[in-house]
Amino acid sequence: MARKILTPTGIEFAPLTGTLKLPILIRREKLLLITNVTVNKIVYNFADPSLGLYDHILDTTTDQARGSTTLVLQYNTANMLSTDRFQIVYDDKSESFEPADYMIDAVGKLRTANPKSLIDTDFEYGIQNSKWETLTMIQNYPGFYGRSTGGNAIDLQLLSGDGTATSSRFSKISGVCNSPHGLSAGDVISVQETTTDNADGTFLVTPTGSTTFEYTAKGIVSGSILDGTLTSIYGGGIFDNAHIMGGIVGNLGAFSAVSDQATPSRITIVSPKPHGLLPGTPILVTQKEGSTFYGSFFIDGVDTPNSMTFLAAGQINNPINTTSQGVYAKPEGYVNHRPHDGGVILSTGNNVCGTQTMRQTRRYFRYQSGKSIQFSTGTKFTPTFQAEYIASTGLVPGSQNITVTTNASHNLQPGAYVKIDGVEVSGTYNPFNGIHLVTAIIDATTFRYNVNFTSTLSAIDQIPGGVNVFVTAYRWKGASTRAGLYSEQDGFFFEYDGSGIFACRQWATNTLRGNVGVTQYSSTVTGDATIFRKQLVSGDKIVIRGQTYRVIQIASDSAMTIAPAYRGASQPSVKVRKVQIIKVPQSEWNLDKFDGTGASSHKFDPSKMQMTYIDYSWYGAGTIRYGFRGQSGKITWCHEISNNNNNYAAYQRSGNLPGRYEAINEPTKFSKLVAGGTSVRGSNLLPNDTVMYIDNVDYWPADGYIRIQDENYVEIARYTSIGAYNQTAKGYAMNLIRRQPYVTYYAGQAYSLNGTYVSATFRPDATIPGGSGSAQVSVQVISQECAPVMSHWGSSVIMDGGFDDDASFIFTAGMQRYLQVGGSGSVSATIVSRVRASGVATVTTSAPHSLLAGYNATISGIDDISVITYKQLTSNTASLTTSVAHKHRTGQTVTISGVDSVFNGTYTITGTTSTTILYTRASTNIPFQAAVGSALTSSFYNGTFLISNVGTNTIMYAVAQVDETSQSVSPNGAAVQTFGATQQARPLISLRVAPSVDNGTGRNFGLRELSNNMQLKLFNINILSQGQFLIEGILNAQSLNGVAVPTAWATSRVGSGSLAQIIYHDGTGTTGSPVLSPTNTLSGGDRVFAFYTDNAGGTNYSVTRVDLTKARDLGNSILNGDGSVACPGFPNAPDILTILATNLGSSAANISATLSWTEAQA
Repeated sequence: MARKILTPTGIEFAPLTGTLKLPILIRREKLLLITNVTVNKIVYNFADPSLGLYDHILDTTTDQARGSTTLVLQYNTANMLSTDRFQIVYDDKSESFEPADYMIDAVGKLRTANPKSLIDTDFEYGIQNSKWETLTMIQNYPGFYGRSTGGNAIDLQLLSGDGTATSSRFSKISGVCNSPHGLSAGDVISVQETTTDNADGTFLVTPTGSTTFEYTAKGIVSGSILDGTLTSIYGGGIFDNAHIMGGIVGNLGAFSAVSDQATPSRITIVSPKPHGLLPGTPILVTQKEGSTFYGSFFIDGVDTPNSMTFLAAGQINNPINTTSQGVYAKPEGYVNHRPHDGGVILSTGNNVCGTQTMRQTRRYFRYQSGKSIQFSTGTKFTPTFQAEYIASTGLVPGSQNITVTTNASHNLQPGAYVKIDGVEVSGTYNPFNGIHLVTAIIDATTFRYNVNFTSTLSAIDQIPGGVNVFVTAYRWKGASTRAGLYSEQDGFFFEYDGSGIFACRQWATNTLRGNVGVTQYSSTVTGDATIFRKQLVSGDKIVIRGQTYRVIQIASDSAMTIAPAYRGASQPSVKVRKVQIIKVPQSEWNLDKFDGTGASSHKFDPSKMQMTYIDYSWYGAGTIRYGFRGQSGKITWCHEISNNNNNYAAYQRSGNLPGRYEAINEPTKFSKLVAGGTSVRGSNLLPNDTVMYIDNVDYWPADGYIRIQDENYVEIARYTSIGAYNQTAKGYAMNLIRRQPYVTYYAGQAYSLNGTYVSATFRPDATIPGGSGSAQVSVQVISQECAPVMSHWGSSVIMDGGFDDDASFIFTAGMQRYLQVGGSGSVSATIVSRVRASGVATVTTSAPHSLLAGYNATISGIDDISVITYKQLTSNTASLTTSVAHKHRTGQTVTISGVDSVFNGTYTITGTTSTTILYTRASTNIPFQAAVGSALTSSFYNGTFLISNVGTNTIMYAVAQVDETSQSVSPNGAAVQTFGATQQARPLISLRVAPSVDNGTGRNFGLRELSNNMQLKLFNINILSQGQFLIEGILNAQSLNGVAVPTAWATSRVGSGSLAQIIYHDGTGTTGSPVLSPTNTLSGGDRVFAFYTDNAGGTNYSVTRVDLTKARDLGNSILNGDGSVACPGFPNAPDILTILATNLGSSAANISATLSWTEAQA
């Protein structure tokens, strides 16, 4: 036996009933002594009958991991307090050594001394875009992506606004760069941290030169707005299928637009399907030649699920032709470097409901069985700004306004609470510091709060001092920040939602009933034996073929609309999984509530930076722990989720997870209407009802604004309170003010956001007893009081006990024939014969040549030569007779030699017959007589021609002349190709992770059930070549020219169980003779390695082998995809590595390559 003392943590005491609840199982015979150490009273003694128990209850159902023991004491504790502390002495069954919990990993083993770091993150010099991906979305619609995986911003020299505004609304911003910006017409730029919020965000850009560009701001901007080195601009494009109506460039879904033709004009867009966008959403309409309807707009009205309205910059007349135009949600979130303290800051950038900004590791960290992975990070969950100005409007007791100006856009809305720290006053009264309610927004950087002065403020303190004056958004509605190990579908994280902090778990393992049919680029999902209205709520996220979609509207049990439109290949019958989340609030944490009462005495302060920890074991039923560094500096676990003996299946689909940080303008606050004002379940919500009942209000704020939507109308209403659960209605009562505009501030300006003002009746759907509607009536909170901002400093992912690489296949892709790559300089060949047929000349060379098809060549020295047998000169006209029919033509220059001094020379032919040549020669007449000599003219074969085809010893090109039989060329002719100083690099092999996978088979996007998130680790590359080449590894080329993306990925298979895909460029994946006329090229991308091949000399072959194990691995993107011509690889699809060969010699040379890698498939 081992005598132990139970610490007070987790003991619950009810003094009126004398009940103690202990957070462990203690059998009655093991219980020895219980003392109230607050009042020094023994309340139980196993050896004293008067200090016994009325009852002893063991409970293993509430907390299966530890169980609990409830004791009812005989001792009268009525005069004690529930906060009293107790010491409990008991016997344990055995003596044991129990180290502190921070020394134990998630699988119950002692932490070892040789942990393995799975990622190296240090943000001293930048945000490490080669290791991290940033994605911003609105209502699950993706928007802008940066073109460079290296993360290099445009090198700005000047950035300024013209101070004017089109129709008094928007200024033009002009930029000047220190080096070429690489932007193209139709590109998008992301602008962050200028000196004005009106110039920040995502915009269509117009290049005006190689180093200059323009874009239109969100408001009036004057003068220079470049904020030193803090201002950053990234160029990029728009994701495939981000168009609200679905589709990609060249195949965009249709929509209509109508103008009221006022100045400025109000535009109404109508979509064929519900779009899911809320009033307050910024959108981007792409430019179309000849149209004035394009640019950035701000939706201020949505009165039906299929329509949206907004003001244009000026007058736009009808009709508006929208063919081939794209409409895109315009998220303005950002991830920026904090150069002054080595951190990273991310934000949604505005207060638009439904906006997400996520920062996720490129790598999914591989879980190994029997080990524990720990994630830790330095994180600040709330936005903090430095105060540039703070002042009171008055001095005397009573209500006084305090005006605050921050050093950056605060993105606050009235209703948020801020914490003011560090204000110093010279007097004794300081009303500035503390937690205050924001009452008014002045502009993008200035707001007000109100304080009821209880004393007179010194006049000198009306504008107070202080060096470290900070403004922190402390409490708010409608936004969250998150940090942890998780993806869109699985994982665990901390979340702070403006009201409290939660330990969260997310999973998507459960399939919905029935199957669905989906069509590529359509937002409609059609069910077979499905019950959408009973299993889903509008706003939920679902998974189809590995991709996450948001449910926009549920029209019936067998029809719903999703965002974005379905991205994969059309499928007639597939399963749907639902993304689910558990949020455990701080008050329910089971190890230490971090409210100051736990063993750590730590009290969580959301305004301060935290060191957060999460560790886990998987195997489907492992344990997840959440913790912080406590006040003592030690890791302290606050909550544990035990999954053993609790779930019917694995608690998530995989133990492989990425690290992730996220700012989101929309927590999980979705519900549906169950009853109208009568409180009768299924009753209609009538136009004038001021009470309605909904099925769920978990984590809803006490009051705010909501969107009510069915298949016909979108109404914005204000709810003033939430009542108790009504058993009759089977829902929670919400007290309403109907059809209310919602005022929000965007770029420092107030906007009134509106829904329908039609007196609409909303009918609960027919799956609710008494309901008569078809579509589900969705109810969503849309109040948003603060654009969430979070910062983090480093990220650690550690596997205890080291990471052991499994022995695995080394997969290899090898070209099956040579590719002939042209060199630089001149290449020549000697021509020995010629022939012409069907307008194509074929010349034969004396030896194998290196000329290439597809390039011009200069042909010379192929002449027509005739033997002269007779001569005559009459009236200054010379006439020569040839031995056989000749090929000379009138107008040609002819050279006569070997006849005599009168006839010899160079002349222009004035006439011919089949055997005579005439030309002008001023001399005395010479009678017809025998002669010996020759006549030479340049043939049709000579000149500069485009070579159409080549053989080992032949060259072919077009010559539109009559056919002729083969004949020798004597003296020999010559063919010369000049390539200049710049070589044409040729791609050899392209490699990527197959976008979708299941059952050990990788295919193109959407063809298999799962998204492929494995890591592909490069092993080596082997080059067999003539001459010398520069070999480059190009990651994520901007374009793969001559390649049909994405169908080319399905042409060849790697085999051997590989989950990767390969492209052999120019058909080199099949056996055959060398490819002599390659056409594939690429542009853009990042060079991740390069080397020179060995040179065996002449036309000899050499082998070059290079180890690639130090090169970065290849992975997938957050969104996944198949890629397109505009963006074939990351982030529109998985990473693509292309092997590029440049011939450094002057002659064409053959080359072949093999590329080897390993795959972390589990």
